[in-house]
Amino acid sequence: MRYYVDTCIWIDYWENRYDNLRPLGEFAANFLSNLTETDIVYYSKLSIRELRKQYSIDIITSIFDIVKDKLVFLETFENDVTYANTIIFSGLAHDADAMHIALAKRVGATLVTRDKEILFAGIVKAFKPEDLI
Repeated sequence: MRYYVDTCIWIDYWENRYDNLRPLGEFAANFLSNLTETDIVYYSKLSIRELRKQYSIDIITSIFDIVKDKLVFLETFENDVTYANTIIFSGLAHDADAMHIALAKRVGATLVTRDKEILFAGIVKAFKPEDLI
């Protein structure tokens, strides 16, 4: 399987976050640690940029270590920007979410997220980590 992991999932995993009732970090860790040998996990420049708001490059490298043998960097092309803008103008998602959707769609990846805007947009297959365990 191909997965594009949204920034919120990386943060859930690293910070072992909880919401009021659920162990979000545990769900993220279980999903990431149970990937198979043939699974691919995509990340992008946008993922790095969003993580850099909170973490150093060294910490980001540590975050990604759980899937380092499955991790693939996904370049952003002009077509991705154009498609993301179409999503934005349609009102289905805002800037960053639209780009995550566009990138995941281009490579046929399931987008792993908690973002309700992405989950309900219906443009790409999107699931919470606990739904994929």
